[in-house]
Amino acid sequence: MDSPAAPLPSPFTAAERELLRREMGLHFGQYPSLSGGLLLRTWRGGPRKGEPKLPPAVLSMLERHLVEVRTERSGPRAFFTEAGLAALRR
Repeated sequence: MDSPAAPLPSPFTAAERELLRREMGLHFGQYPSLSGGLLLRTWRGGPRKGEPKLPPAVLSMLERHLVEVRTERSGPRAFFTEAGLAALRR
């Protein structure tokens, strides 16, 4: 008898999965669009004023080229790259 296939390991760490659950969960009665990116906060003062604050989960995805940070009119956001979208589909 064959044993059931083991699930593939997730390409995301536990902290990254928690961030995705929190950011892509239901907000004000609707789910956010993945194409809208993940909203990042900005430094309000000090030498890094105006730069995006990168949570550790976003920083690790950025280092692995799963997301890229772009500044939009509404502020900085982390958008998934092609590799990041492929990892989400797993």
